[in-house]
Amino acid sequence: MKRRIAFVGFFLAFCLTGYVFLVAGSALAFEDVKGHWAQLDIDLLSSHGVIDGYTNGAFQPKNYVTRAEFAKILIKALGAEDEVWTLETVPSVFRDVGAEHWARGYIQLAYELGIIRGFDDGSFRPGDYIRRMDMATMLVRALRIDGQSGVLPAYTDAAQIPAWAQHDITIASERKLVGGFPDNTFRPRELATRAEAAAMVNRLMDEFGSKYDFYSNLESVDGKSGKIGFTLNGQRVEVNLSAKAKTYLGGQPARLEDAAKDLPRPAFVNLDSEGAATFVQVLTAPLDDAVQLKWSSSAAGFSSEATNYTRKLGEEIVSASGELSAASPGRSLEITKQEAGASKLASLTGADGRGVLIAIIDTGIDPTHPDLQVTSTGSGKVVDFKDYTDEGRVATAGTLPSGHESYTIGGQQYSFKGLYSQSGNFRYGFLEEARAGVDLNGNGSTSDRFLVVVTDPWEAGRYDLVYVDTDGDRNLANEVPLREYRLARGTASFPSTGQATGVSFVISEIKTGAREVVLGFDGNGHGTQVAGVVAANGTVKGVAPGAQLLVIKALDKNGQAAWDRLAEAIRYAAQAGAKVINLSLANYQDMTSGYNSLTQLVDRVSAQNGIVFTVAAGNKGPGLASLATPGNARSAIGVGAYISPAMWLEDYGYRVPRETLWYFSSVGPRQDGMMGPTVVAPGSTVSTSPTWMGTGYSLVEGTSVAAAHTAGVAAMLLDSASRSKLNVSPASIKQAIISGARAIKHFNAVEAGAGALDAAAAWTKLRDLPPTSPVVAYTYNRQLGMGEGLYARDFIPGQLSYNMVNQGNEPITVFWETMVPWMRTVPRQTLLPTGINRRVALEYQVPDEPGVYTGFIKGIVPTTPGMELRLMSTVIRPYLLTPQNDFRQELEGGLEAGQHRRYFFRVPPGTNRATFSLKVPLTQGQYEGRVRFHLISPDGQEVIMSDYVGLGPEGTIVQGYVTKTVENPKPGNWEMVVYSSAALSLFGKDLSSYQLAVQLDEINEKDSLKPRWVIGLLPRELVPGRPTYVTLQVRDPQTLRPVDTVLEIDGRVMEVQRGRVTFPITPSSKDITISIN
Repeated sequence: MKRRIAFVGFFLAFCLTGYVFLVAGSALAFEDVKGHWAQLDIDLLSSHGVIDGYTNGAFQPKNYVTRAEFAKILIKALGAEDEVWTLETVPSVFRDVGAEHWARGYIQLAYELGIIRGFDDGSFRPGDYIRRMDMATMLVRALRIDGQSGVLPAYTDAAQIPAWAQHDITIASERKLVGGFPDNTFRPRELATRAEAAAMVNRLMDEFGSKYDFYSNLESVDGKSGKIGFTLNGQRVEVNLSAKAKTYLGGQPARLEDAAKDLPRPAFVNLDSEGAATFVQVLTAPLDDAVQLKWSSSAAGFSSEATNYTRKLGEEIVSASGELSAASPGRSLEITKQEAGASKLASLTGADGRGVLIAIIDTGIDPTHPDLQVTSTGSGKVVDFKDYTDEGRVATAGTLPSGHESYTIGGQQYSFKGLYSQSGNFRYGFLEEARAGVDLNGNGSTSDRFLVVVTDPWEAGRYDLVYVDTDGDRNLANEVPLREYRLARGTASFPSTGQATGVSFVISEIKTGAREVVLGFDGNGHGTQVAGVVAANGTVKGVAPGAQLLVIKALDKNGQAAWDRLAEAIRYAAQAGAKVINLSLANYQDMTSGYNSLTQLVDRVSAQNGIVFTVAAGNKGPGLASLATPGNARSAIGVGAYISPAMWLEDYGYRVPRETLWYFSSVGPRQDGMMGPTVVAPGSTVSTSPTWMGTGYSLVEGTSVAAAHTAGVAAMLLDSASRSKLNVSPASIKQAIISGARAIKHFNAVEAGAGALDAAAAWTKLRDLPPTSPVVAYTYNRQLGMGEGLYARDFIPGQLSYNMVNQGNEPITVFWETMVPWMRTVPRQTLLPTGINRRVALEYQVPDEPGVYTGFIKGIVPTTPGMELRLMSTVIRPYLLTPQNDFRQELEGGLEAGQHRRYFFRVPPGTNRATFSLKVPLTQGQYEGRVRFHLISPDGQEVIMSDYVGLGPEGTIVQGYVTKTVENPKPGNWEMVVYSSAALSLFGKDLSSYQLAVQLDEINEKDSLKPRWVIGLLPRELVPGRPTYVTLQVRDPQTLRPVDTVLEIDGRVMEVQRGRVTFPITPSSKDITISIN
């Protein structure tokens, strides 16, 4: 009975009864093999270009084969010859394979692939003739089928087989790669002939399914045009016949006109790289060719949308016990500093960030806040306040002649008593609340106007003193005259009105000619909060209270910034001497995966100016791949947000058993598959806030807070390094933070990056950092083409390659270790020459259980202790919604307080409606928890955040379930994140139980489409339960030349190289179906 597997997207189904199918291609005729027992094997390998003859046109089948020759034959049979040239100039792994050896590259590659190992003395002995037992061993290693065992055949000379060769000869015999002689001997030490080598390699290719390229009905032969015609995948094709093509009828050579009688007839065909036939074997009887073709439309789609840089966030407060205690606002930050290892680092080194200038590029700060006035050493805390927004800009185009005590402006009389101008002219303008969008004096209105006057009291034309009529009494004599903040550090405030406090401000800049004045203030509060976490020194003590701050306002009162002005702010910070730049901001419309003008600026400025960048990962979680820019810059430390049990208890009054990731924290991977965020840090605390907002302290949440903690830690590390006279760089600071991060076991790398920030551990690592790997690696990315890691959101990988370039000055050899059981490299090691691209194949066996799988392949460079290279892969295995389950999935689970769980559901094309439901069960009249869900579309956009269901505050209306419907859902993998409320302890619970369901309705199948490629698959016998291989030949339908592409084969994406892909299978019966997208 045949089974068929259907897949979303283009797919091609091959049904095989007792057989599977395959491919390969080139041809030469050898006069000295006519009538030889191995003639067919020799002609076949020759047609593939695997073997060559001698210059005199002979093959000399009785000649022996050297070890070097056999290594070359195997590499060519495996289709790996493209990698040979990359190894021809690197140091040899064998002492007797010199730089000029003709097979040097083949031997190196065979060693990498584990096919050859050499001798104990470090030699390979390339010119020695190969023994039968060595050949059998190399064949089995090339087959790469692990975990196989068997019984050695009862060869009469079995005792002569060394112990090291017995296993491989057993497998080779069982697979019929080798055989004994008629006298039942194996003769392990007998030298192998060229004919024997051809026969054995042909059997190996048969095991791989690559002995031939195509199997089809030969339908026409045109002797005049030299073309033959046949049908492949339902497409009629005609190919030229190579002048050196060999023709067989059955197992015997024959003239084409004799073999082509009574057409159509089944045949095997090999093609060369130009699409010409090099070998035709017409069969006397047909093989099973039950092949069905079906192609459907693809399901993938991507989009993005603009999102504000910041958004207000919050865990639902269900009890007043979580309110901020005004009596001890500094206690919260003390806890977060302990969690981040900052307190321990301070005790170890005495560091508090002194001597380090930190740029806070944000919404500005409250310049009069008492905790932001001085450092721990008594120096001024804020050295400058630069403003790149338009909120505080005042056009001072008006002029008045000096010498009078009062002037009438706009029908109002203003007192200028005590104001002087050396040039004889005052300049003036009005600061308008309506333009700034901020209620500066707190009177509940944004319609007020305040006169601003600029004077030049000391030198004619040097306008450097500003008066602002803050109280609106039209008397400038009672106002504080202000110079630019960087010069005099002066501040002023709009007076309080009723119970509201006015906004404090500075003069950020007086433009040349005094035609414009810029007032700097924080009309949002975000910048003041971030600055407090970083470096406050007062009632609240930030992470680095000894550091000074460079305040640069680039975000307006709504937390938004223009891209170009943000770039200007970064450049200014660099010019001003900042050593740490904190960017607690995020942009979500970037789909370049960290390769945009802003991230490139961050990378360039970091390298050229020696600046550490700490950047918020973003507040668009919990969906996967929600990282924002510029937190995804290569050099930046992108920071996500977590919260510890101690933090929950202190700030909210909740008893939570384990660390939790803040639900809003953006998570990785980057769109190109790289790990992100870099680390996670405390994402909530009590910090300074503008006095106009209330008490001057508030509880704040967000990855902005997490980035601020990391900025403070970076300053402490720089301070510690300075005290220890340790030379460091931004790259070493970042690497130390990564290496010192504390793993959080219940979060994976895409959620928490390297782990939780640990300043003390980072300092330990910083003093003994290993060398950085010079290797850059890229792999397949469905959206971007190539990525630095694998992110398989809408496909399951099978076989894909990493392309690697060693950017160092010396070749290095990387030994590979798998850190998860579901992926591995094909080569056990890879030699990377400088500046040359190498391709390293990876095989994936992703578990069938739905979920998110994240893992690393680790590369170790033994010659450089500590140097590592890590290849990251993230794969989503979704729940399927199919006719077999009535397009419905029902699941249940349990979550501790504050924890989440991700589910993915594959929605096929043509779905008109998807319904998502979440329910909390009742037990004895009480709900078993409190949960909600977040729904994220296949393009990564959160479309729904449901209400909580289950337990709720007393007196409120609670529901036991919630249902949300999406009309015309995008096809692809939808993410449903279930979140358990952190407030469970208030209800006497520590676990939420829940049930969820997903139902699709009105599914309309898409029309079939024409196949894109011509695909060859060979018939051969299968043994149920025995691992083997399938090879597909993939050709352009017009030229029949081999193509490089990717195919989805049995639901796994595989890379096609030079028109060929080989992959392992373990058939469960003699009949299998292979589906191809």
